[in-house]
Amino acid sequence: MRFLVSYLALAAVVVVGWWLWPSAAVLFFFLLTIWHWGSADAPTQPQRPALWVVHSVLRGTLLFVIPAFAWPAEMLHIINSLLYFTGGQLVTAAVFTSAAQGAGWVVLLGHLGL
Repeated sequence: MRFLVSYLALAAVVVVGWWLWPSAAVLFFFLLTIWHWGSADAPTQPQRPALWVVHSVLRGTLLFVIPAFAWPAEMLHIINSLLYFTGGQLVTAAVFTSAAQGAGWVVLLGHLGL
């Protein structure tokens, strides 16, 4: 029962976020996706939790960086469609390209550092 109440409360917060702050909610959605997919099967390292977090975030970010480089127009269209649907501010091609390049370097250098 406690899980159900917590889950419904979180869902309510998300709905309010999408309604009041659509651009921030879309960003949060992508960050949550990065965390979820990056940490799902990441090897745990109880003695080094910070390393596990960094590794998880870098792995999850790959899900956005690779398509952003391989299909930039399609990725920008998907992101802007979601923002348009929620009433958020659309992302320009220049901002998207800069963000994708920055994230790509972070992921590449982060993985090399690990």
